Amino acid sequence: MSEVGELEIRSGESSVGVDRAGNVLEIAFRDKIFRPAALSTVYELDGEIAQTEHLAGGEGLSLRLTSKKAAGELRLTGDGEIVFHFEPAEKDTVRQVGLALHFPLGTVFHLAESRNIGRRLDSDMPIGECYRAKLAYNFVLAECDGMCIRLRTPQRRLDQVQCDIVRHARAISCTFSWPAETDACLAVFSSVDEALDDYEKWLEEECGMRKLRDRQDVPEWVHDIRLIITADMLRSNWEITHDYSDVLKVGEELSQIRDPKEIMFYIPGWQGAYDSTHPTYWPHLDLGGEEKFREMMDGLHRHGFRVMIHTTGWGMDPYHPDIDRLLELAVRNEEGVPAGWMFSSQGRPANLPMKFRTGRLPLHAPPGAHEFAFETPPIPGDCEALFTVGGIRGGSARISLRLGRRTISTPENWFEDHEEYALPFPLALKAGPNEIQVAVTGGDLDWSESWYEVRDAFVPRSPYTSWSWPILMGDVGNPEYVELFVDSVRKVVEEFGIDAVHVDATHFRSAEGLLTALREKLPGVAIAGEDYLTLEGMDYWTFCQGATQSLTTHPGAGARTREQASLPLSRGLDELFAWLDRPSPVCRFVKDYVHMYPHLCAANAFVPVGKVCNTFPVRQMPRSKEELWKVLRDAKRLDYIPGIRVNYRQYGLDDETRKAIEELVP
Repeated sequence: MSEVGELEIRSGESSVGVDRAGNVLEIAFRDKIFRPAALSTVYELDGEIAQTEHLAGGEGLSLRLTSKKAAGELRLTGDGEIVFHFEPAEKDTVRQVGLALHFPLGTVFHLAESRNIGRRLDSDMPIGECYRAKLAYNFVLAECDGMCIRLRTPQRRLDQVQCDIVRHARAISCTFSWPAETDACLAVFSSVDEALDDYEKWLEEECGMRKLRDRQDVPEWVHDIRLIITADMLRSNWEITHDYSDVLKVGEELSQIRDPKEIMFYIPGWQGAYDSTHPTYWPHLDLGGEEKFREMMDGLHRHGFRVMIHTTGWGMDPYHPDIDRLLELAVRNEEGVPAGWMFSSQGRPANLPMKFRTGRLPLHAPPGAHEFAFETPPIPGDCEALFTVGGIRGGSARISLRLGRRTISTPENWFEDHEEYALPFPLALKAGPNEIQVAVTGGDLDWSESWYEVRDAFVPRSPYTSWSWPILMGDVGNPEYVELFVDSVRKVVEEFGIDAVHVDATHFRSAEGLLTALREKLPGVAIAGEDYLTLEGMDYWTFCQGATQSLTTHPGAGARTREQASLPLSRGLDELFAWLDRPSPVCRFVKDYVHMYPHLCAANAFVPVGKVCNTFPVRQMPRSKEELWKVLRDAKRLDYIPGIRVNYRQYGLDDETRKAIEELVP
């Protein structure tokens, strides 16, 4: 190593030669040698280039890294892999450390970028292009000079690493950025397969991961599923897309097209409007009640289909009949206000103010009234509205406002000591005047100076955004809440023989106790989730929605082409960014540990079907046949179970849907 550098760090059959400034001069593996395409190696602290200074003494190589805002020591040692360990000069001053190397043009990069697919990048990238990605499994591979170089972080939390690939005229640079609190590791292998075998060995031996076929909690039928059929039921606006009889009819027709053992039905909105009734679950009367639900389950099972219901682990319906009890189990902010979705007047997610207020208006209640109604002034359009009531005098009475399926109430005894009450949950107002029912329980009130006001109103950012039934956040660490959710799900599963339970938007790290209890209560039932943030979460789910369905998604594609005033159609974008449409095998191990399928809103249909979590009437057009066929046929190439959302009640199984169901064999 003396002729190429001053220091050599060895690990197994590989070694890294560096100079005292930290420049990587060569990476040797067995009888092969890789030399970077540029002499300098760049180190970064929080994305800013750092100056390097050699620190004498100790094992391996120690460098002082200094940027304009931070500093620290980076130590390189050999311990199974070449380890880069960083210690900041001051605690918590550095979030990310980066390492940038230049590779020859013949290098092929494999990015473990998505839950179900990896991406391959090479010199077909146009000169000047930069591709930035979070790495789902925290590693990237570079094939060059007869070896495969792997950079990774050995931690179980996922999506913690960022990789920037830049195509230059004579080289391709790769910047690997990792969290400062963990290490980066460099290892060399003879091939991609060898690198992946080593990663799987780490998954199983160090992280305790188990393949689906090795897990005793996974039923055998799971391995036969080749298609997910999403049949939306009650949408957030209480519109019925399908009822239980409709789903049974779908199954009867499907049984003539394809082997039912290969199909699982997923039925969001089965227990009520999407996001309503949480955390309790039971068949809903609007869809046919217990009798029709049982007929649906028995009929589908008779044919051989499997059925998955939708739940949300942390969700609580603010209009639930037991809301008083549930509020004791809710997560609250520092001011004591319950946290949740689409009801808080501060920090509202994914919505816009309607810029409509009423000011104080008299209630005009009859003297001593316990039931009456008042009419709002004309409302500009459909909206969620927050009300305040005040000027009411009395004792322990409680006031409730009701509109449609929602009832909101003041606390008991509130008006003994208060002049007004800001009701925390919204009513859904329609365009024009709205008649709101008022009920009083627990005593008499003096209404002579009473008033109400709409203090805030808000609407979706667009008619295409998610806009579900308002939902509170339950404390998933509270044993009482855990018992309430788990027992409710257990009872419905056992009563009707449900095969799988989807637990929406509930991550294992934050809800481990709840999810573990659910698994214990439902042995032999498949559990599905929306995503996983850690390897522990991946090891818990049997199915997981959120599969990536396309590789040509490019974060800057729209902006870049607009800069040239030449934005092409999506077909043109696919052609323009064809260099991205190269799957890599680096994530193929995933399907042995969890089965990925599309998000419930992404399993598009050939006919119009609105999002189950959208309160607007169905209006979006179906995806073009060509694009949808491409997505569905890509399922095998991109390692996920395809999904199709049907609109059977309105369209039956149209010719294209029927053809897709018959032909799809991932």
